[in-house]
Amino acid sequence: MRIRTVRRVSTVVLLAGCFASLPAWALDDDKAKAEAERAMRSVEAGLARRAPPPGSALREPTVAERIAAGEMLVRLGDADRAVGELSHVIELHRQGKASEAAFADASHLIAEAYFKLDQLLSAERHYREVLAHASRPSFQVYAGRAGSRLVDIAVRRGDLASIEEISTALARLPVDRSGSIPYARAKAYLAQRDFLAGERELATVPQGSDYAHQSQYLLGVLLLRKAALEPASGASVEPSAEAAPEGEAAPEPASEPSPGELARRYKPAIEQFRRVTRMPYKTEAERHVIDLAWMAIGRLSYEASDYLSAAQAYTNVGRTSPEFATMLYELAWVYVRLGEYQRAQRALEVLSVLDPQNMEAADGSLLRADLMLRSGQFAKALALYRSVHAKFDPIREKVEAFLASTNDPASYYDRLTTDTRLELEGALPPVVLRWAREETEDEHGLGRIGAMNLPRRLGAKGAEWLRG
Repeated sequence: MRIRTVRRVSTVVLLAGCFASLPAWALDDDKAKAEAERAMRSVEAGLARRAPPPGSALREPTVAERIAAGEMLVRLGDADRAVGELSHVIELHRQGKASEAAFADASHLIAEAYFKLDQLLSAERHYREVLAHASRPSFQVYAGRAGSRLVDIAVRRGDLASIEEISTALARLPVDRSGSIPYARAKAYLAQRDFLAGERELATVPQGSDYAHQSQYLLGVLLLRKAALEPASGASVEPSAEAAPEGEAAPEPASEPSPGELARRYKPAIEQFRRVTRMPYKTEAERHVIDLAWMAIGRLSYEASDYLSAAQAYTNVGRTSPEFATMLYELAWVYVRLGEYQRAQRALEVLSVLDPQNMEAADGSLLRADLMLRSGQFAKALALYRSVHAKFDPIREKVEAFLASTNDPASYYDRLTTDTRLELEGALPPVVLRWAREETEDEHGLGRIGAMNLPRRLGAKGAEWLRG
């Protein structure tokens, strides 16, 4: 009503101004008044024709519309707004105004949104809600996904004791056609280092199912972790960790495996990852799994000093892949090992333009500077070293301030890997938190094969070798 009144007043003022500019003899008072009223009615009629139907602008979105909006926002990466939409649906269900099916959809989607926001406690609460109701048809389709995510969260938070509880809950569920249930069980077994049970579960994932690619990739991870625990070929008894008796020399520490020994250990895992690369794909998610398999082959070949095989594997990762930036950095190290320094510099130059905020780009800048130094480009190398120092010295200061905030290493580690407020408060840069949390996943064998942190680990050794 107020809007209509304002429009009417505005119209009258406008018309009054127009007629005031006419000569005094043009219209007498009665005719002027009649003309003004007629014009005003005409304008109001036009506004009424253009107005939306009564109440349509104020209509609340339906439950289905809110769920659709939430799903779209999660897919587009706008998790904050997705949480807002989906929270309405959950509240409507509590009020008895939304069905159980809608509640199941909203619970799954809001858990995914919180997971993307790295708010692990909130995500865990909703995933547990889904898993607790997994026997109901509306929730059953999301049970495997929820169980898999709960394992990820438990590993991220270092809460490995809860994995046994998750495994028990998953064991009560029937195998579904998508393969999500055995996939989740296998992840739990892998976190517990029960490799045989994990292999049995992965063998039950149907071929061509939604989780077929992920399951075959996870099998490669499992074979790799299993091989890492094997004793070296020809080894008998490991040296004792106890101190040697007085007067006797301490036992020699176990040397690093030779490239041939590593190749032997990694062979089953590499063959499994090659099987993944030969799988047909229909979705971008499946294509991404294939790219991850190529990355795994490249990394394992690099560690076994099979640099040509590593280069061939890396070059199968396309420009549109989420792994492309990381691949460029790792491929540059392969070229360095092959003595192809110009190719290495070109790969790093592309990386610096493509994704300058990537952690690999930071390491890549140092590698570029080392290569410039090696080739005698001293001025360019010095300029690049200084630019890296200027960019990352503030980050170093933040990390040191954070380290000084606690004297308890366990408390520090827990905060670093699980406290989602750190990113919101800006206590540490996102790149530092992401790196630390990837390390946590890798420690328990659930990260990607890059989770071995091979690029940075070998990068440090390689830089020393390169400068020498």
